[in-house]
Amino acid sequence: MLTFSHCVLVFCVLHLFYSQADACSHPYRKIGQSCYLIKNEKETWDTAYLRCLTYGGHLAVFETLDDLLMMSGELKKMNNRSYFHIGGRNINRHISGGDWRWIWNGKMTKMNYFAFGPRRPSGSFARPQDCLNLSSSNFYDLRCDHRQRFICEK
Repeated sequence: MLTFSHCVLVFCVLHLFYSQADACSHPYRKIGQSCYLIKNEKETWDTAYLRCLTYGGHLAVFETLDDLLMMSGELKKMNNRSYFHIGGRNINRHISGGDWRWIWNGKMTKMNYFAFGPRRPSGSFARPQDCLNLSSSNFYDLRCDHRQRFICEK
């Protein structure tokens, strides 16, 4: 015979199962350990940031090299040679090479690895390129007002 506490436990388990199953619901899809939305519309970095919020996520952050390699593999499979805004930003162009941070969920996290392409980052105080973009294999610093495709994560 089921008691009230058993019913509550069953409900909690089912809720946990279905809430995790919904984590990668449309339009997101699972790539590696995260859920991503690859958008082909071109936006500035700031607009892409806001668009990701409206999709219930944030601009993609690749805190581990494994995450980056999984996404790079996916972009190569798609034969996509575009640049995509992702959630990294240089917060101090006075420092040579910049001070790059992941920005998501209201916090900034210092990047613990750099996968910039050749001769990058190349921005300067006089010629700022403070927003992080991803090609199929490398990070690139570009102007934040440059309209690019973007990748959201949740």
